[in-house]
Amino acid sequence: IMNEIVWRNFSNDFWVSFKVWATMPMTILFMMLQLPLLKRHMIEEESSDQPL
Repeated sequence: IMNEIVWRNFSNDFWVSFKVWATMPMTILFMMLQLPLLKRHMIEEESSDQPL
């Protein structure tokens, strides 16, 4: 939604700067904030310590 607002109301140069310097860092920050949640609900693999 933010991308659409910036694209329609600002110049192309500002939109490109917004995509590079705002959208990408926000995406990375969102992914980093999701890691604890993913780790908490991750399905753990069975250990292969037992002989076959």
